[in-house]
Amino acid sequence: SRVEGSRGMPTGWRTIKALGGGMMLDWGVHLIDQILYMFDDKVKQVYCKMFYIQYDEVEDGFHLMLTFESGLEAIVEVATNNFIHHQRWLAFGLEGTLEIDDWGDNAGRIVRCKDREDKWEEDIIYTSAGPSKTMAPRSKYSIETIEFKYPDDVVDNLTTVYNQFIDAVEGKAELTIKPEQALRVMRVMEAAFESADKNAAINVDI
Repeated sequence: SRVEGSRGMPTGWRTIKALGGGMMLDWGVHLIDQILYMFDDKVKQVYCKMFYIQYDEVEDGFHLMLTFESGLEAIVEVATNNFIHHQRWLAFGLEGTLEIDDWGDNAGRIVRCKDREDKWEEDIIYTSAGPSKTMAPRSKYSIETIEFKYPDDVVDNLTTVYNQFIDAVEGKAELTIKPEQALRVMRVMEAAFESADKNAAINVDI
């Protein structure tokens, strides 16, 4: 999960640590929340590298790796000095790969494996990168591409969130977003700061 820009970081509170500045608290909180929303199993290890390109007081980018109890690994990256953008989402699995390119309609695709093609020929295959078996081009008949777009039934409107919170305060409904969910995101961010300070992976149970 990756968000990138090339304009650096806006001045103001984002550049002041005491005011909650830095990209972890600005953008990281949202990307971590999305990852934790998708996966219920516990985070067991956190490793984070923070970058101080323009400012000494707060990070203007970071690379975060979360390792879950199931063995799943999630990488979250935020960069504010990148002039060539990567995919917004990229997911690797044994049976395929998913990518979502950017903002807007979040158009993306899944390339699904239909045939593993694990039986290699004896001959070395020559590619533009040189002779290779491991990185040999895949037969187009062994994969299929599934294109998709932003779902039509998703409403991108924060008013819904605030209205639901008001209903919960007035006793009309339960909170949709539970305090323990927010606390879990905060604990991951705290572990990320600790990891960056120690320059080491932190074992957790979050």
